[in-house]
Formats: sequence, C-alpha cells, structure tokens
Amino acid sequence: LLMLFSGMSVVLTIVLFAFIVSCMNSINLILTGFFPAMYAKSENVSLLSGILNFMTYLGSAASTYGFAVLSDIFGWNGTIVFWIILSLLGAIVCIIAYFYKKG
Repeated sequence: LLMLFSGMSVVLTIVLFAFIVSCMNSINLILTGFFPAMYAKSENVSLLSGILNFMTYLGSAASTYGFAVLSDIFGWNGTIVFWIILSLLGAIVCIIAYFYKKG
C-alpha cells in the first residue's frame, strides 16, 4: 500500500504506515497473549507465552540482519517482493490450519 500511494500525500502515507505497524503489533499480541490462553487447562500458559515471546525476539533479531543482507543482494524491491511472498505463505498456512481444525 505504501508503494502505491507514497507519492500522493504525506498524510495518507503516515496513516497507511500507522495501519501497517498496528497490524504487525497485533500479531505479536495475539501470539504472546491470546493464543497461550487457549491452553489454560494444561496449566502451561506462562511457559507457552514465554517460548512464543522468545521466538518473536529471536525472529526479530535474525530478520534485522537477514533483511539487510537480502536488500544488499536484491535491493529494496526484491526485499519487498520477499516480504509479500512470506505474507502470502503465512496466509496460506493460516487458511490450511483453519480448515484442518474445523474438519
């Protein structure tokens, strides 16, 4: 979205950027806060939340250096295409998991 509307308006760019950042933060909150609560009966909520939070920080640290290398090799357009591919793969995994759990 930012690439499509970046030259139109500073305000629109800021609003879209805020929307994208809130989406990223929401995923972290769901993973570390809401998802472990579904396992309250097993009494391992704190352990699961801690492991997921650790993995979030580990992924963040790895992606900081990984995306820097990726952008050096392929440029920012290649990095953005990689992010889009990762997002689509994540969406496919979520859809498969949804229908697997439902069925």
